[in-house]
Amino acid sequence: MDVTVHQWDGFVLSLYQLKTGEKIARHKHPFVHTTGVARGKTRVTMFYSDDPIKIEEFSMLPGDNDFAFPSNVEHEIEALEDDTIVANIHRLPNSGSSGAAGGLMMEDGTVVA
Repeated sequence: MDVTVHQWDGFVLSLYQLKTGEKIARHKHPFVHTTGVARGKTRVTMFYSDDPIKIEEFSMLPGDNDFAFPSNVEHEIEALEDDTIVANIHRLPNSGSSGAAGGLMMEDGTVVA
């Protein structure tokens, strides 16, 4: 998986290029962010902490409306085709500041910049 991160005026754009079967691992954010697919096909899995049995899966394709992931809901994104490109956009909590971390909280609690 290749990831590039771009920041401007308090916004962060993370571009992920994935091969078939690669995942943006299960994680959550303390904020809402939007995701779209620029190329390829993905399967999104949502894990709801208020109901451990409730798991939602759906696919995302180029041309689909971007999806706004709710804050503090664990999710993962899996590529179903080679060269899938996923774009995530969010606003930093302190807009205009690059901040120390982008706010990606992995399942084990670590925060990724």
